[in-house]
Amino acid sequence: MWVIDVITGTGMRPHETFALLLDEIDVQVGDPYLDVTGTLIEVRGEGRGGWERKPVPKTDNSWRRILLPPHSVEAVNETITELKASGRPNPMGLLFPSRVETPRSPTNFGRVWRAARGTEFSWVTPRTFRRGAGTEVDRVYGDPGRAVRQLGNTEAVAKKHYIDIPQTAPDTGTCSNDGPPAGKEAKV
Repeated sequence: MWVIDVITGTGMRPHETFALLLDEIDVQVGDPYLDVTGTLIEVRGEGRGGWERKPVPKTDNSWRRILLPPHSVEAVNETITELKASGRPNPMGLLFPSRVETPRSPTNFGRVWRAARGTEFSWVTPRTFRRGAGTEVDRVYGDPGRAVRQLGNTEAVAKKHYIDIPQTAPDTGTCSNDGPPAGKEAKV
């Protein structure tokens, strides 16, 4: 599922992923990238139901350029090849259009994802992938700010929800070999 390869490699929200425009992706350069410039919004009302691309992202922090890892570049290339081979019109120029030339529904994607993961992996959600991407960027670069930019969040939101920071164990180097701390009995 190419959508998952893009989400896991970028940490993008599904609504952003389905709003990606082909013109805002370049996998032919030395550092392949995509630009997040929009999101999908659900439009309700008689005769208007469905999803529309909003040409601005979710928040001010959400507009960003994301460098793509190799597995996401491969997914983008395969998706573009399939789009060309299908011959289907794609008037909006979306990377992941629906079969009826409109934005793909994030709700339908969620339904398909839940069926594919089954009960054994019910804990795995698109948010899990987003958290994994944020944590990995922070771990590799040692810079939570870089993870914040990758995810398009504020620092507070990214640290609270998307960057796993392991708890620090006590420093055992301060313990002496003279026995337990004062006031504690040694257990034998």
